[in-house]
Amino acid sequence: MDNDPETWIRIFNPMVNSFPADKEGRRMLKMWIDDIKLQNDTKPKGFHTFHCPVHVFVALKDWMFDAPEVVKQMNSEQREWHQKRCAILTSKEGSQALWDHEAYEEWAAGTSESCDIHDVDADHNMLKAHKGFLDPLWKILGQLKVTQL
Repeated sequence: MDNDPETWIRIFNPMVNSFPADKEGRRMLKMWIDDIKLQNDTKPKGFHTFHCPVHVFVALKDWMFDAPEVVKQMNSEQREWHQKRCAILTSKEGSQALWDHEAYEEWAAGTSESCDIHDVDADHNMLKAHKGFLDPLWKILGQLKVTQL
């Protein structure tokens, strides 16, 4: 990502490959690259501690392409993309997920209170619209509202 961010983002998110080759398309591509770079500009563990409960929502379908039987059913182009994506991410070998499931547990170290991990049967892109995310979120927020009064 540091040496060739454009190639990296084109593997990571093929949607950017459909951007037009004009000035606007280049601007959008740069926005995606800059966004990913900012996401990776993190502070060391312990830099900040939340003094509130932390809820982590895990999109379980992020691992749906890792199963050998799924990879076996991919056509050659899909399998090639899968292999490239696996190579640029830091999850377990053969995984094209952003993180390993265990990595989500690290959020517990960032709070002085509880850390609840919620598994949701959705992918990263659909998580925010999924009932398995929305229902617990509104319940949590409702409980916080009551305790704040």
